[in-house]
Formats: sequence, structure tokens, C-alpha cells
Amino acid sequence: MTLLLLACTGSADNEDSTPVDTQPDSITYPTQDRVLFYHGHGGEPGDSVGNGGSDLAEAFISSEYGWQAERRDNLGEPEKFRAIVLMDPGVKQPFAFQDDDVGKLQAAMRGGTRIAILVSAQNCAGETINPLLEKLGVGVRLNGESAPGTVISESMPGTQMTGGVSTVYLNVPCKVVPDGGETLLIDDRDAYAVAERPGWGGDVVVVGDYGWADDTDQLDLGSNSAFLGRLVEVDPALAVE
Repeated sequence: MTLLLLACTGSADNEDSTPVDTQPDSITYPTQDRVLFYHGHGGEPGDSVGNGGSDLAEAFISSEYGWQAERRDNLGEPEKFRAIVLMDPGVKQPFAFQDDDVGKLQAAMRGGTRIAILVSAQNCAGETINPLLEKLGVGVRLNGESAPGTVISESMPGTQMTGGVSTVYLNVPCKVVPDGGETLLIDDRDAYAVAERPGWGGDVVVVGDYGWADDTDQLDLGSNSAFLGRLVEVDPALAVE
């Protein structure tokens, strides 16, 4: 078992292509009360033993926040959600995100929606995910490598994603290359979760595992449920301890 340290590198402050005189005064955070678990584009809808399933996560969100959480394989109107969790896109088969769908995600992000991508060890090459990250305007990438087994992460305070989080259990997580993003989970020099904000709206979070939050009964381990809470809260002012 490998011990991870959860690192905080300060708030993301990436440049935006929007002219300076039209930049908002501050980051836009979402106000919607809905969360989407999306398994389209070759993603994982959940198997018979719970791998990739989101029933437990949906129940947690409903119980903790009173928000509606739903699972589906079409994006519909993504701007209606405060957070969109992409469940391992491309793991079943490579399935490129076309410009129309990327445009929908970007429109949602401009309103503050967070795009969270959860990845399994079978998908570390990122054949579908890496091109999507590029289109979304972030430098974060998967590099095809993973940890050799289960890791237990320890949290260092200071970021919205890790506030109030002490330990997060990850199962053979993919390594994530920050490349300008904000590293959240790190073991030595290997990052396993990274966030990057391409503008002043919503950010993109890549977590190299989904087992910590799926239906395989790991959500109750350590601070896994608290980490899920931070993922969907998005707005630092909403943190529930």
C-alpha cells in the first residue's frame, strides 16, 4: 500500500483568451441544485458488482445536500448541472467528443459548472479523455501509467477540493500529468488528481480512479465521501464539514 500526500499549490490562475476589459471580477460558481453522472461516449454505466456504478454517490448527494443526482448516457442540457461527472469515458471503446458536445460542456463551464473526469486503471492511456482535455483548453493529461495497487491519500488543507478531507482511498489509480494544473493528490512526484481552470468559469478535475466513489462500498472509507462532497460543491462557500 502506497501513502499519498495531498498537495495544495494555491488557486489556479490560468490565463484566459477573453479580452481583459471583459473579464469578470471574480470566478463564477454554479447555483444549480443538480449533479449529472454521465456514462456516454464509451463510459462505464456500472457493472453487476458495482464497478463504475453511481447509486451510492447519488444517494449521498441527495441525503447530504438535497440536490438531484441523475445518471444517463446523453448530455442533454449540461448547463443545468452544477457538476458533471464523466464516468470513465472511452473505457468501453474510444469515442471522440465531437465539437457539438464540447461546445455544450464549455457553455456549461462558462456558467460555473465543474467537469469532473473519473478514470479506471483500464483507461490510463486516455485515448478519449486526452483529446477532450485539449479541446476544453486544459493542459492536464493521462500518461498511460498507474500505481501498482491501492493507495491511501493524506490531505493537506488549502484547496476547495481537499478542505476537511483527511484520507482518500484510491484503487490502482492512473497517474495524471498536471502540466499547469493544480495538483490535488500526489505520491512522491506522481500526481493522481489534478484540477485546472481554463477561464473564469468552471474548472476541470481529473481523478485517476472512480472506485473511491462508485458502488463497490468504498465511499465510506476514510474521507472518500467528504472528497465527493467537495467535488460536487464546487463553491468554497458551500463546504459541509
